[in-house]
Amino acid sequence: FLVPVGGALILSPNDQVIACLSKNYPGRASASPVVDLFITLLSMGLNGYTGILEERRRLVDVFRVKFDALAGKFGERLLDCPRNTISFGITLDNLVIGTDDDKKKNVQITKFGSMLFTRCISGTRIVPTKETKTISGHTFQGFGSSYDDYPHSYMTAACAVGMGE
Repeated sequence: FLVPVGGALILSPNDQVIACLSKNYPGRASASPVVDLFITLLSMGLNGYTGILEERRRLVDVFRVKFDALAGKFGERLLDCPRNTISFGITLDNLVIGTDDDKKKNVQITKFGSMLFTRCISGTRIVPTKETKTISGHTFQGFGSSYDDYPHSYMTAACAVGMGE
């Protein structure tokens, strides 16, 4: 909504997880993002807001075509997720060459994500393949991905509200 994110929602069926997290992050939520959003919407008005929504809808196909062309230029492919009309993904299979070691590849793929960020390219997400993370005793296979055994490293980017051609 054209404002920075400043809060989080934590959901767990386990009350102990909520209690543990609450002790680590007490009082960190802020009303600032909501106030910023309210001010933004008031200043845009209904016509301004619906205008940027329509522009985003128009740009979806343009974004998809250009992102697909970019992927093809580097021997990658656009990931087909027909129900997601905001965020698009491309494989990163050819980003790292010269090694078959998944850990070494993942270091370089993650570095690519940091290179994008340091160049002020925000909103992208880099997901290395076969990444395992353990956080508070819980092990996550395929960390960052929606599927534990997804066979490709990938990058996502969004055709977001407020984006222009």
